[in-house]
Amino acid sequence: RRVRAIKIWDMVSRSCIHSVDAHTSSIKDLRFDVLSTKLVSCCEGTENNLIVWDMSGGNLKPIQSISSRVSSCSVTICGNMTLLGCSDGSIEVWDLRAPDLVRTVEAHAADISHLEMMEKIVLSGSKDGTVKEWTLDGSLLSTFVPQKDLHPVTCFKFNYMHHLLVGDSKGFLRLWNYHQNSIVWEAKVCSGIYCLDWRGDYIVSGCKDKLLRIW
Repeated sequence: RRVRAIKIWDMVSRSCIHSVDAHTSSIKDLRFDVLSTKLVSCCEGTENNLIVWDMSGGNLKPIQSISSRVSSCSVTICGNMTLLGCSDGSIEVWDLRAPDLVRTVEAHAADISHLEMMEKIVLSGSKDGTVKEWTLDGSLLSTFVPQKDLHPVTCFKFNYMHHLLVGDSKGFLRLWNYHQNSIVWEAKVCSGIYCLDWRGDYIVSGCKDKLLRIW
């Protein structure tokens, strides 16, 4: 079996400073915890497809591995809790101290493409075209769904000015008022959005056409 590696890069020298053999199938998602002391990675398959890593000293040391039933995933981590988004549209909530599967939330009608956790609130995006807001106990709070041009959600970003930015597989970019659940602005910007980031007054999008756009 070919082993897929995780690499740590120094952004000043632009060089790889550490590489570790991680998974036996494609790595689908990576996420640091808020203190950057832990990294969680997930891959396709059902054997050791979720691994928690110790980041002390800039090196990667596995401290836990979990075998789940998923075949594709998105992951996020907060303290001792990690969430795993599954290909059947469900979300698994894991307590890393045991580790134990705390609960499974039947969240979406298609693959989970992106997850974010903010304190005790969870946001999930899916190929069913929706973004949903949840509590950690699995209670649905809100559903964000456009009235037209419903396409698979590929990525989203939330900011604390009460806005939610959502990109989809057909290149539509939508800015939602988070509390009013209404679209403030939308546009088709490319043929497909793969990733987004948002800092201050600037938005960056990475697209299918290989272009990086700054807004």
